[in-house]
Parts: sequence; structure tokens; C-alpha cells
Amino acid sequence: QFKLYLPVAQGEEAAAQTAFLTLPGGHGELVLLVDDEAAVREIVKVTLENYGYRVVTANDGTEGVARFFEHSKEVQLLLTDIQMPLMDGMALIRALRNVQPGLKVIAASGLSTHEAALKATGIGVQAFIVKPFTAASLLLALDTALQRYLATGGARDQAAEVKTLTDALAKFNASRTTFLQMSNSAAGA
Repeated sequence: QFKLYLPVAQGEEAAAQTAFLTLPGGHGELVLLVDDEAAVREIVKVTLENYGYRVVTANDGTEGVARFFEHSKEVQLLLTDIQMPLMDGMALIRALRNVQPGLKVIAASGLSTHEAALKATGIGVQAFIVKPFTAASLLLALDTALQRYLATGGARDQAAEVKTLTDALAKFNASRTTFLQMSNSAAGA
């Protein structure tokens, strides 16, 4: 049996919430997330949904192609791991770009050498993020790839973003409270 103590200082909690509110969020864009690691898929999916994106997932490139065709009129961005069984990320990117040449793509890999490989093959992704990545780096990459800031001339719908982020913060705090309650119950058992 062990106990888990999570200290929370008022200043740190307020700073964390402020940092949370400054991250860019989505506006209902549909992201096709393809990764062979179930835990990564789930964490990224929840993070993106909490920040206002819709997410469709696939566990490899072949399933990614199928999921893309199910939602081809809605998918605005592909977020894919590079190393996967059956059909890797680079083959997936090529296949989907043959169908939708303007598809925005973010590639992810635990090996930073894949960035050079992507450039060398001329795939031209909008962003490359190295695993493990933070929610902040992921959200900033999505915002950049979707060119939301540039497309609006630098003007954003701040009221909509604040509402989206406030809703996400409420969900985050509710999840945190549930986790702490479960931890306290487990510690008492």
C-alpha cells in the first residue's frame, strides 16, 4: 500500500490555469489521428476534444485510409505517427495527398531523423513534432498547420476561443477532481 500526496500551491494552480487558457483551441475542425499506440491515440484524442477539435482515430495507415474516406468531406488535418505496422505514416500521407492534395498534415515520431526523411522525400508536412510531445506543442502545431491565425489576418474570434477554453478547463478540473477523489479512496482502502 502507498499514499500519493499532490501538493497544490495557490500561485502554481493559478499559473497553470492561466497557461491553459492561453493555448490555441479548435473550432470544431475534424482531425484524423493515426497512431499505432492506443495510449497515445487516447491521450491526444481527449486533449484535442477538450480544446474544441473533433477527432476520428485509426491505429495504422490502412485503417487511416478507410477512416479518411468515411469522413473525406470533413477531415481538415491529418495527424499521423511515422512508424507504424502495415502502412507507415509516409505512405499514408502520400496516399491521402493523392486524393486531397491540399490536406494539412502534422507528422509525429519518436525519432527526430524522420523529419529529415520527410523533407528529403518532398512530402512537405505543415509541422513535425517529436514524441513525446506536450499538449502545448501539439496545439500550437495544429493552429499553425491550419493557418487559422494567418488566414484571419491575425484577428481571432477571441470570445469563441475563451468559451472553448473555459469549457475545456472546466472538464479538466472535473477530471482532476475525480482523479483526486479516486486516489483518496484508494489510499484509504
